[in-house]
Amino acid sequence: MTQTARRRVIWGLSLHGWEEMMRWSLAAAGIAALIVGVSTYFVVSLQREELARSKDEFDRYKIEASQNVASARSDADAKIAIAREESSAEIAKANARSDEANARALEAQLALEKFKSPRVLNPEQQERISEKLKPFGVMPFDFSVSMGDEPTDLLEQISSSLEAAG
Repeated sequence: MTQTARRRVIWGLSLHGWEEMMRWSLAAAGIAALIVGVSTYFVVSLQREELARSKDEFDRYKIEASQNVASARSDADAKIAIAREESSAEIAKANARSDEANARALEAQLALEKFKSPRVLNPEQQERISEKLKPFGVMPFDFSVSMGDEPTDLLEQISSSLEAAG
């Protein structure tokens, strides 16, 4: 008496069918992983180029601002010297130009200081973060920072917002 082995099928596929499905799925996952890896490489490369370009532009801006400040100061000094030789009305005009040049120099200096200032979260921003994160309850978070005081200070502000959210 011969017994024929009963072939098991799940969702219309036999063991061999499922093996083929697994093989093709693994190949598709590998291709997707490769695409993700290549995309990540391109993103990192483009970000590095953008950062270098931004740094170059900022360096050029600092040089131009310094030259403008020096030029404005030398212009103002020259005009003041000429104005001293002229009438009192001319002296008043030169003083006004000097004030304008000093104001431009101050604006340039304030712009540089603003660019260099550390990022901080004000109490209102911290409160908004805390309110938006309250629904997540006591979910644990891990933080790490590796560069300087500014990231550490910002991290502490974010951390206090998370603690306030529970």
